[in-house]
Amino acid sequence: MEELSHTADVGFRLTADSPSGLFRLAAEGLRRTLGHEAAPDVLEEEAIRLERPDTERLLVAWLRTLQEGGERRGAVPSPISIELARDASGTARLDARVAWNRRATDPVREIKGVTYHGLEVREREGRWEAMVVLDL
Repeated sequence: MEELSHTADVGFRLTADSPSGLFRLAAEGLRRTLGHEAAPDVLEEEAIRLERPDTERLLVAWLRTLQEGGERRGAVPSPISIELARDASGTARLDARVAWNRRATDPVREIKGVTYHGLEVREREGRWEAMVVLDL
């Protein structure tokens, strides 16, 4: 994972062996940007199902769901499992199980939102790559 920093934005270029690995790395990038450390105690577990017209929009929805859920709970998301699929119409679907751990530290930065700026998700030479930009 390569962090691309700017005063009002932070971006990540992610590379993984699978789409689910890419979504897991994106969740880790979100956590690192906030500067959260998770305490070992789990507040709750949650099943998350999302559907979007394509993988790019699904990635943004995933990160927004984790960001908003963390803010609401005062917790750090820790993905347990992530499964991605496409239906016959091409709709991208995510089924995930997330543990919400109590924050061990306060956030060092606030994320205003997950953007579509520079967003891309693609497979190249058997590896999955994504570019994600967060508005700070």
